[in-house]
Amino acid sequence: LFTLLIAKIAATSLTIGSGGSGGIFAPSLFLGAMTGGFMGTVIHSWFPAYTASPGAYALVTMGAVVAAATHAPITAIIMIFELTQTITIMPPLMAACVVSTLVTTFLNRDSIYTMKLRRRGIDLFEEETHNILKSMRVHDIIDRTPEILRESDNFQTVVERALNSE
Repeated sequence: LFTLLIAKIAATSLTIGSGGSGGIFAPSLFLGAMTGGFMGTVIHSWFPAYTASPGAYALVTMGAVVAAATHAPITAIIMIFELTQTITIMPPLMAACVVSTLVTTFLNRDSIYTMKLRRRGIDLFEEETHNILKSMRVHDIIDRTPEILRESDNFQTVVERALNSE
């Protein structure tokens, strides 16, 4: 498992670093599963009577890595629960996903998705408003000579004035 983990890290780094389209989400699932499987195998061999199976470690770590990479712990929790349909995995899964998200958010405020946007010059966290109405003042845009319609004006007159007004 450790060899697969190192090979996948190298392959994903080379693919993404060279500008290829290898994806990030699926490799994060794989890296989490291999890391958890490796740790679970080691820990279970030391304390077989007190620990869960290596597969449980793989699932929890898979969720934690996805939650950390995407900054979306609830998505990772629901995804792993849907895969397993096992309620007993929920407490360690929830703890791992929340802690991993908090740590990565503290280290880097961008997720794998917002990092790509930031490289393109789009900052989702910037405070600048894009609401143009907030930057306008009424006295700058008020029409001091509005079109006046009379009660007796017919529809054709109303349409002509609407089309010809500024």
